[in-house]
Amino acid sequence: MAIAILVLAGLYAGSLTNVLAGRLGAGQPYRRSVVWGRSSCAHCGHELAPWDLVPVVSWLLLRGRCRYCGGPIDDSPLVEAATPVLFLASYLAWPAPLHGLGLLWFAAWLAAGAGAIGLLTYAARRRASRMPR
Repeated sequence: MAIAILVLAGLYAGSLTNVLAGRLGAGQPYRRSVVWGRSSCAHCGHELAPWDLVPVVSWLLLRGRCRYCGGPIDDSPLVEAATPVLFLASYLAWPAPLHGLGLLWFAAWLAAGAGAIGLLTYAARRRASRMPR
């Protein structure tokens, strides 16, 4: 049960890091909130439906394309898949008991890991946007 919860939490944390890296990289926090507001297609601006936001699954079903305009989805399913792997590996290798203070440290570790993945994603997108085409 704990593994299923960690995998789902990791998928959604990975999705959130993708969204944050994309919005921060595009300078969108000035136009819209990073926390509030629906996700939309970067190409046509159409608000995405809830079934378009299921981590990894919707990207695979849509073949990496927007349902509405056919433009490529900027989010990487690799980020969304790497985060639950990090969460699961952390759970399996965690040296302390997962109750009390140990659980608090574990949650902080997962948040830091998701944050690190988000920073790496942001840096990679910034670097890719500066490369000559």
